[in-house]
Amino acid sequence: MRSLIPGGLRLRVALLIGVLPLALLGVLWLFSSLAVQESIERTLQERLVLAQATADHLEYTLTQHLNRFQDIAFYPGVDLEDATLEPEQKALHETYFQSLPLFREALAPMEAAGALGCVLLQFPFAFRPGPESAAHILGLRDGLGDLPAVVEFRHRRWVSEDTFDWLRRHRLGFCCVDEPPLPGLLPPVAVATGPVAYVRFHGRNAARWWQHAEAWERYDYLYTEAELLSWVQKIRALESQSTTTFVFFNNHAAGQAAANARMMQRLLAGPTPA
Repeated sequence: MRSLIPGGLRLRVALLIGVLPLALLGVLWLFSSLAVQESIERTLQERLVLAQATADHLEYTLTQHLNRFQDIAFYPGVDLEDATLEPEQKALHETYFQSLPLFREALAPMEAAGALGCVLLQFPFAFRPGPESAAHILGLRDGLGDLPAVVEFRHRRWVSEDTFDWLRRHRLGFCCVDEPPLPGLLPPVAVATGPVAYVRFHGRNAARWWQHAEAWERYDYLYTEAELLSWVQKIRALESQSTTTFVFFNNHAAGQAAANARMMQRLLAGPTPA
């Protein structure tokens, strides 16, 4: 697939477009990948139509990423005999692993078109290391078969050599993140543990990360060139350690993602910073 970065760097710089109005989708043609959030609440037919239409239009220019939605990825270690468990939670936990074959089927058109980059498994801040968490991740890994998968953790306790080695053994990539330097959040480490290296820029809006009326407020942030420049060498190192490297900007509250993605493209095309 053609790279938009000069010099043969196999890097896809993209923005998360789920919150953009249709009038702005023309911006996509400036980039070479996009992220799609998918929920098991959609019917199989809806998924297949969406996946096929997307692949038909984008197979020659864009690589797809699917973010596993919270209704599949966020419920480890649930005791189905717990009397306090909400009926909706119990039903969800009983069905989400069963939904993985349907999810795989929905991705088939994009796989066939060579347009699927990877599946991103996202977990919340409350998801901590432990046997139940590991088993939950491995259940998702098994359900996804040979699809490339990357794991995004939100709690700092996951950042260790033990975690990185474990991810490598199970063919899982580690999602590197840039986010506010707040207690418990991940530091800006750059580590490749699988064939797909992955970086997400969430913004550094520390004031609104935990204190906000709406979730989008935490991502209301525009990076400066100096802040992005600090990642250039890291991203190039990731590229040298992986088959494919993706960089996504999730600071989408007011369209900052597109501006910062373009800025990053320019920085990566330039000389290596001293």
